[in-house]
Amino acid sequence: MDPKRIAEIITALAGDDAATVSTEDITAALAAIREQAATFATQDPTAESVAALSSLRDQRVALSEALAERNKPADPTPEELAERQTAMLAEIDGKHDPGRDHLQPDPEAAPVPEAGTETEPADESNKKPAKKPAAAKKPAAGSSSTRQLGELGGDDKPEGESAGTIATRVAVEGNVPGHSTGQELSTAQQVANAIVNKARALNTPSAAGRHDVIRVEFNYPEERILRADANESANTAKIRGANSPQALTAAGGLCLPLAVRYEIETIGVTDRPVKSSLTGFQVERGGLQYRGPFDALAMTSGLGVWTQADDQAADPEDPETQKTCFIVDCPGVLEASIYSTYMCLEFANMTARFDTEWVESTTESANVAHARFAENQLLSRMAAGSKAITGDHYVGAVRDILINYDQLTAYYRNRHRLNMSVTLRTWMPQFVIFMMMSDLAMQMTNASPAELFAISQATLESWFRTRNVVVTWHLDGLDGGTQNGITFDSQNYATVAAGGSVPPYPASVDAILAREGDWLFLDGGILDLGLVRDSRLNMINRYQTFMETFEGVAFTGKESLRIRLPLKPSGASVGTIDPHAIDPTLPAVAP
Repeated sequence: MDPKRIAEIITALAGDDAATVSTEDITAALAAIREQAATFATQDPTAESVAALSSLRDQRVALSEALAERNKPADPTPEELAERQTAMLAEIDGKHDPGRDHLQPDPEAAPVPEAGTETEPADESNKKPAKKPAAAKKPAAGSSSTRQLGELGGDDKPEGESAGTIATRVAVEGNVPGHSTGQELSTAQQVANAIVNKARALNTPSAAGRHDVIRVEFNYPEERILRADANESANTAKIRGANSPQALTAAGGLCLPLAVRYEIETIGVTDRPVKSSLTGFQVERGGLQYRGPFDALAMTSGLGVWTQADDQAADPEDPETQKTCFIVDCPGVLEASIYSTYMCLEFANMTARFDTEWVESTTESANVAHARFAENQLLSRMAAGSKAITGDHYVGAVRDILINYDQLTAYYRNRHRLNMSVTLRTWMPQFVIFMMMSDLAMQMTNASPAELFAISQATLESWFRTRNVVVTWHLDGLDGGTQNGITFDSQNYATVAAGGSVPPYPASVDAILAREGDWLFLDGGILDLGLVRDSRLNMINRYQTFMETFEGVAFTGKESLRIRLPLKPSGASVGTIDPHAIDPTLPAVAP
């Protein structure tokens, strides 16, 4: 975006035409400003450069404020504000909040008076004998407040039994002006002052996000903590000690509760074989500019033979008698840009706090999904940068794939003048390994069972290495599509249906072949933002985890081939079929 367009956007935002400017326009303008500012990083400072950067800074501030205004969440209603304030004061002061059902006090219980206070005499006509309440100690100013366990529902204890206390600690969290980290607060007014001071300090568009101000901790006594590492009898005893015994009536079968298995398996791996097979380079500018190789073997002039007769017949005025010369033009510049693959998960705060196994398992499984997505992004770009061709079907899968690769490597080495010491690399889906094993298992041969049914992956790969071709088996695969008039079948398996048949192999194999090192992997690093919180997420008591990778591919060679191989694991060989079906030009067999 040019500076003129940026100025037009800022002018429109400041006037009556703000509605004509989209959020995408503002975002693009901010990105353009960052790019313009980056050009000054390598220049010596001058009065002109400082003035230009000052102008860019002012423009960025104006655009950031406009963007923040558009993204600002709706103001809470007075009812919502009153509800939040009531909940906060109740939690800090230890009072009952109707929204906190787990802290419901007994409505019939009389308040416990403080030591030294007197209560109004009750109506003598309805007076009943009452227990003498124990004096509650009033916490000193600035110290942690406490709550009696007897104030909580379900905590009724026999008279004379001591009750533990839940210590409530209210302290400053983070950098709050006028307060030190960890400073304890004893009144609601001190809490309000801390929040106001923090809000004033964050009154800038760049301060968006979550900022902790106050931390309230509830420290339960040991008899009220169910330890995760404790045995079942210890936790059961604590529960029985806090509740009245209940009679249990067995109705047959198992009377004990079932054991709980909290561990959750993660299915899948995060391997990136395609990424690992490419020659990797870290790019710091978000992309790569390069020039492709000169195809000298395509020269149509500049090569020839000059004899003595030619030397005598040479005429400066007659081009037909002169040597030819290939005119080398300035090469064009190719570009490859970085793209990002992201993963975002949103969890409920309660789930994250009390079900860590599910959060960890979900995150690990999402990493598996992200690995598949990222690998297919690389494959799709490599396929788009390749020349699509199709192979031929002759006999069984093993022989067909080796015959086609013999023909491919013969063409590639001849066309680009490569000897056998130059390594080629091919990328194929992992299911080809099993297809080749199936084909060998179906062959009619005199080989031993170990040679026929126990063919290893290393043995299969050695057949390619003999041709100086290295195989990368990728774990994923592209969807079906058409390129250069050739239809490629989907390389993905659908979920097998219950009651269905064993899924067959895909009708053809989608493979890529190129010279080793011609495909580059552009690594822009990994950005792991960890937790993401904002006002919207806080309103629904949730948070997000966000991970983003920056990567890309660039082809620096002459030719990359995308091959459709129609393979069928039939076990067929020339010895088991009529050779005329392969080559109809063969002479007829004598009767």
